Amino acid sequence: KTYYNLGLVAINRRDYESAEKWLRKSIHIAEKLGDEIVASESYRQLALVMQRRGDLDAADDWCRKSLEIEEGNGDKLGAARTYHYLSNVAYDREDFNSAEKWVWKSIRIIEEQGNKIGASEAYHQLGRIAYRRGDLDAADEWYRKSLEIDERSGDEHGAAKTYHNLSAVANARKDFDSAEAWLWKSIHIKKKLGDRIGVAHSYQQLGIVAGTRQDLDAAEQWFFKSLEIYETLNDEIGVAACYTHLGSLAHYQCDYEAARKWYEKAFEIHEKRGVMDWAVKNCNSLGNLCLTRHAGNQRDFAAAKKWFRKGLEIRGNATWRDWLALSSRLWRYRFLSIVAAVARVLKRPR
Repeated sequence: KTYYNLGLVAINRRDYESAEKWLRKSIHIAEKLGDEIVASESYRQLALVMQRRGDLDAADDWCRKSLEIEEGNGDKLGAARTYHYLSNVAYDREDFNSAEKWVWKSIRIIEEQGNKIGASEAYHQLGRIAYRRGDLDAADEWYRKSLEIDERSGDEHGAAKTYHNLSAVANARKDFDSAEAWLWKSIHIKKKLGDRIGVAHSYQQLGIVAGTRQDLDAAEQWFFKSLEIYETLNDEIGVAACYTHLGSLAHYQCDYEAARKWYEKAFEIHEKRGVMDWAVKNCNSLGNLCLTRHAGNQRDFAAAKKWFRKGLEIRGNATWRDWLALSSRLWRYRFLSIVAAVARVLKRPR
């Protein structure tokens, strides 16, 4: 149990390597003693670690090991939590139909048992799924249903999380004033609770809102303000997220050298910490950057191929279609470069 709790502490610190170590020690003893309850809880938390590191196949496997015990022992509450975790895994795979199916299985148990906190989390998940599907009205409705429970039960942490996501909905609707208002409500609670990581996360979102409304100076300031907090807390995952946002901002402003440096710094952290899903995204950003043609600089096909190839290798489950798509993409850009070069020659005065 103590190994398990040390694993939870490491998860909250986003130290996933240590979390995995502690949870596996807990599992080793639990399985040796035949303690299915502790084993099941450790399987579920190990699934969370794997999900956050981007190993979704392993996350799914650990969830199903936990679920087998819970359903076998009639542990409905435990099963409901695992259904929710399976929904998160499906969400990260962008399999939103499965994500919705799993969360509704969770909701049926939660509502039957009158678990208000669990219901709030489940409705929040439905809001996330609707948001990713582009159904902003449904997302707003589910988030507000979650928020109603949070505010009525005095769950300030849950309310702050929902305020943050309501901001994302408002930002997608280009309602920037409401997006900022929701974020400041979230930040007020997070500061009150001493949740500095949460504050940094909301500062990041303020940067995203500022960027969407084309206030690029403000966006940069908010990203650096978020970065300062993450660096103070030695939160490398948060630092890497800020690097990625700063890279995107520099890329948008055509400062390609700065973009490259930010993306590479983010990639180094994600690769070191085993957050492979984001490491792949950084590889793709760097590959796209290499294919960007700008004044005085041609497309770097060799570097682009290196980064895209590295992204596919990190994924580990790339199919021949993925490799074919990579080759086709690079040849398409080569063809466009040749056509552009010929056009420039033909336009020269004779």
